[in-house]
Amino acid sequence: MAVMASNFLVPGFGEPLWDVVEEHLDEAEFLWEQWEQCLVAPNYTLGEVIEGPEERLLAHIDGLVVNGPLVAERLLIPTLMDEDAEAMRVCAAALALLQTPGEAGLAAVFAAVREAPLQRSALARALECCDRGELGARLASLLVDPEPGLRHVAARVLAFHGGDVAAAVPGLLGSPQARDRALGLGLVPRLPAEPRLLHEVVSALQDGDPELRDIALRSGVLIDSPQAWGGARALVGAGDPSAGVALLLLALRGEPDDHAALFAAVEDAALRGPALWALGFLGTAAAVEAALPWLEDGIHARLAGEAVCAVTGLDLEDAKQGADEPEGEALEHRAEDDLLLPDPMAVLLWWRDNRGRFDDGQRYLAGVPWTGETLWQALKDGPMRRRPAHWLALQLQSPVIRRSSLELRAPGRRQLAALAAFK
Repeated sequence: MAVMASNFLVPGFGEPLWDVVEEHLDEAEFLWEQWEQCLVAPNYTLGEVIEGPEERLLAHIDGLVVNGPLVAERLLIPTLMDEDAEAMRVCAAALALLQTPGEAGLAAVFAAVREAPLQRSALARALECCDRGELGARLASLLVDPEPGLRHVAARVLAFHGGDVAAAVPGLLGSPQARDRALGLGLVPRLPAEPRLLHEVVSALQDGDPELRDIALRSGVLIDSPQAWGGARALVGAGDPSAGVALLLLALRGEPDDHAALFAAVEDAALRGPALWALGFLGTAAAVEAALPWLEDGIHARLAGEAVCAVTGLDLEDAKQGADEPEGEALEHRAEDDLLLPDPMAVLLWWRDNRGRFDDGQRYLAGVPWTGETLWQALKDGPMRRRPAHWLALQLQSPVIRRSSLELRAPGRRQLAALAAFK
């Protein structure tokens, strides 16, 4: 490859203990996967992620770095170029190279971005998690590369770091590749308003790919597109089974005219799960009461309990209101399966005793009125899987915040610094 092994040779380093080094990489691979899961988990907060899997992951990354240049030459670079290597292993090896002092590790990762296209997504993820200032110039040069795949990586990583990608967005939107269009659509709210960008978003609201359509919905509401809000209402009104994002957006907006459609969606078996999820962000006493009947449902009990707790601040574990877990394992693990199963009668009695604390029509978050301050606090201290919706709610409230670059999949300490900047 383009980076020669001799670039890593540093006097004073002896032969590493290869069993120890291999264990560092094995553990880093395992912890990277665990860390990614915890970033969207219902039972972790940001502080718990930082002090748990993230701290342990970074310790093993450091172990790869401090064991010397032979580790880069014989283990890390070959991992980047191995088409059969698992993505999380590539991420760990790449981040170790990026955190190695000097330019050789940085050059090796960028060489692999060019030469190992099957590993580009994993390499991009490692670059997203790297805080070296030298990334910007290298990524900017790739934005004009003839190869579309390299342009995509550059735009993705630069955007993740809050860099200027305005010049790249039109090309992404005009690409025949869905992943390019998805990236471009998601970046539109960060840019100054332009008719051509608005047109692209509005056009994508009719896209046959639900994922692209949902990205257009999110971007459309952030740029105050009436067509996006109308599209969300139309999807919910039609009972479209793919209307989950539309339900969430309407709940976050909180307009009284949309409440009836949200409550009706809970009664629709095809929409019940996403509708219960949305009710937790609507935040009203009526939303709690719409969720209560589903506390005994075999499929949606945990979601219903989560919605009740999200609005009221009830902690099922602290209140000892969890039910016995069913025996056996589910065929498919869902994110909500990590939540405590609620005891329906205990929760109903708690609501009977506490209903008077919640005014009709007032929106609540964890038992206190829904405000920008409580949303910020939820981003800092709330469950990880609810944070993207809280961030979206803040963006809907403020044109300044919607152009900010908080990345909820960034390393936790970077997220804390970004959150502090909003205060």
